[in-house]
Amino acid sequence: MSMKINTATSLISEPLFPKYTMTGKIEVTDEHVEHILSEIQSISLHKYNWGLSGWNEDNYETWNMTPMLQKFAHLILHQVYDGVVSQYGLQSTGSSIIIDGKRFTLDVRRCFPLVLNPGHDYPYNLHPSAFISIVWLKTSPEGHKVYCRNSVRGPLDSNMRFWYPEPKQNIIIPGSQQWGISSGNDNSRNVAVVSHIKMIPAKF
Repeated sequence: MSMKINTATSLISEPLFPKYTMTGKIEVTDEHVEHILSEIQSISLHKYNWGLSGWNEDNYETWNMTPMLQKFAHLILHQVYDGVVSQYGLQSTGSSIIIDGKRFTLDVRRCFPLVLNPGHDYPYNLHPSAFISIVWLKTSPEGHKVYCRNSVRGPLDSNMRFWYPEPKQNIIIPGSQQWGISSGNDNSRNVAVVSHIKMIPAKF
């Protein structure tokens, strides 16, 4: 399987079923990560058997998180934008992408934390977004693994793709792909930030 490195954002692109995923590190300091983790502890999160979630359930799909998470969401969006423009060779102007002569923007519609309990899976997800971004804030080499599953049946090894967890790792998955997070082998909670990113017509 071939890979392409987008040097501008240090993202590695890989073909997957047959669209592309992108992975790379978010450029934030350890101190920034600690501030975000501290703010996440102050949020009233939804409780599940697998852990905690800051999923926003409002009908307008807007997100209203802590100040640090809002800044973090814009950083994620910038990395996704640069990666998409580079990977697909698209023209861009300002914050808009040009496809077939039409202008589009990428927009974060939801950005929420996941706190995963040891030994628990985060269930399969499929959300109508252009891209899903999963950024690890707290994990270990033995921690939970993000994975994709192809919706078209085939040999098991061609249907699944796992990513070994790394702190500050950003895994960008096409919104048309099913994804989930496997149980980890460490004994501590793993923390990620998930963003749903939509492509919408640009306003002139």
